[in-house]
Amino acid sequence: LDEPTNHLDLDAVIWLQSYLNTTKQTTLLVSHDAHFLNCVATDIILLEGCQLHYFPGDFDSFRRRHASYVAEQRRKAESAHKEQHKLHAALNKGDGAAGTKAGRKAIKERIETLQSAPTPTKEYRVLFDFPAAARRLNP
Repeated sequence: LDEPTNHLDLDAVIWLQSYLNTTKQTTLLVSHDAHFLNCVATDIILLEGCQLHYFPGDFDSFRRRHASYVAEQRRKAESAHKEQHKLHAALNKGDGAAGTKAGRKAIKERIETLQSAPTPTKEYRVLFDFPAAARRLNP
């Protein structure tokens, strides 16, 4: 269902919520109505970065879990970035594990692994700035 509440009056929305809550069928639903989603959604699947991410629960639960998921992905990416810098420094210095051929190979493999890890997607916000009307319109 694509935006099923857009052109429904309150009684029709209530009927649709009741129907969706009693049906045993799986329903794919797209809606910007957070209240409606909270009433009918039992699981949320997010398509992001060419991957599907599963979140059990209603829409409010999804928002909380998704925020935690994004924060954790950013922490992991930052940690991997720091590790890469340390490994590059060790290679340049040539001491410790980087002092041997096998150690340098292992460090290079680890750097390649860290570089190939998926990076968290950037969240974009679009801001619109509408200039004030040059003249006042009559209602």
